[in-house]
Order: sequence, then C-alpha cells, then structure tokens
Amino acid sequence: MRIESSRRLRGPNRYVARPVQVTRVLLDGLTGRESSDYPGFAERLVAAFPGLTEHHCAFGEPGGFVRRLVGGTYFGHTAEHVAIELSQRIGRHVNFGRTEGTGVPGEYDVVTECPLDEPPDSRLAEALLSLAITGVLAALRGEPVRCEDELAVLRGTYEREKSGPSTAAIADAARERGIPVERVGELSLLRLGYGRHRRLVWAALTDQTSAIGVDIASDKELTRRLLDEAGVPVPSGGAATSSPRP
Repeated sequence: MRIESSRRLRGPNRYVARPVQVTRVLLDGLTGRESSDYPGFAERLVAAFPGLTEHHCAFGEPGGFVRRLVGGTYFGHTAEHVAIELSQRIGRHVNFGRTEGTGVPGEYDVVTECPLDEPPDSRLAEALLSLAITGVLAALRGEPVRCEDELAVLRGTYEREKSGPSTAAIADAARERGIPVERVGELSLLRLGYGRHRRLVWAALTDQTSAIGVDIASDKELTRRLLDEAGVPVPSGGAATSSPRP
C-alpha cells in the first residue's frame, strides 16, 4: 500500500462543504484483501490506536468503525480512519473522511477533511496518511507500531502553520455572520468577502488604512503571488542559489 499522488480541494466540493485532501492510494499486494483476512490484525491496530474505538463510521455511533474492521473492510478505508485518528492526536481536529474506488482494481481515493484555515499548500494531510499507512502495514506484519517521534514533528508543523489567536477569532466571527473567509497562504492575512465587497484583514489591521498595502508591497513574494492570483502577468522569481563573481 502506497501513495501515488495528492491534491487539495480548497473550498466546497462534491464530498463536503469544507476543504479536503484527496490522496490516490494504491493497495498493491492488498488489492481485494480485507482486514478480516488477517487474524489478530484488528486487535493489534486498536491496541496501537485506542481512539479508533470512538469512530462512528457508517453505523452512526462509537465503535462503528471497529465493527467494520472486525467484520472486514478494505485497507484504504482502514488507513483513512487511522489518518483521522493521528490528526486528532496532534490537536488538528477533523472528523470527515471517505474512501472511494477509482474503477481500477486496487486504486482508491482517500478523502480526509482539512481545517478551514490551514494553508492550501500544507502537506500535513498527506503526511498523516503516509504515517497511517506505515502503522497499518506494521500492524499487519505483527510488528510494534511506533509513530510518536514522527507525530511530534507533525505536531510542531501544525502549531507553526495554524492561525494565531487573533486571526482565528476574526475568522470565526466573520463566519458566524455569514461572511466568506479565506486565509492567504500561511500568513495572518485574511480575505473577507468577494469582489467589491472584499476586505483584507492582517492581524489587528484592516485595509481601511494604508498599513496592509505597505506590508504587502514590502514583501516581493507575497506581491507576486497576489498579482498572479488576480490574473496580472508577473515575472517568475525565487531565491538566488549562487553569488556573483567578484
């Protein structure tokens, strides 16, 4: 079982009205096999991830996923639930997941929810699913499932990427009022509304002052990104990798 590709759907989509990560997973040697085909696998997996006992799955009540696991379910679905459990462990609270076949044997799209204001280019969802696959394969082999070191790294990444308290409070208050909110990359810069009604908020500042404009113009990469998103042609750029000759 391995990841082939992954992509982020930033807004409402055919799965749910929140951002999701869609990851193409290939089952390889596990194609057509179910969790019930491996004696003791379900018990080992639940022992490694006790929080799985609280997952509802299609039964709509705690313990639903474990019932599926014992009765037999495909391994893409199993990895999906473990990834959601790992996300909860690092404080990244999401609940929605879905696994769909692509029509090709052994090929599935694993869909996992992402926090509303997580940067669109964040690799956390894919990294969590990759770690989940590692844990599932270890449990299949009867090996100890060890993931705390990797989780500590991902927890640190999540803490760095998530919105600060002020930014999160502004985003929550806007959504309570029905105002569309989009975070710009990993910054504390928020877009509120669309078109002529759009406003920018950066920390405790709004675009009713010139301060935000000055901050944006002072950041070449951010300026280039915003112009490109608005459809304005801009030259590509990047950090220099060599120094000029003396």
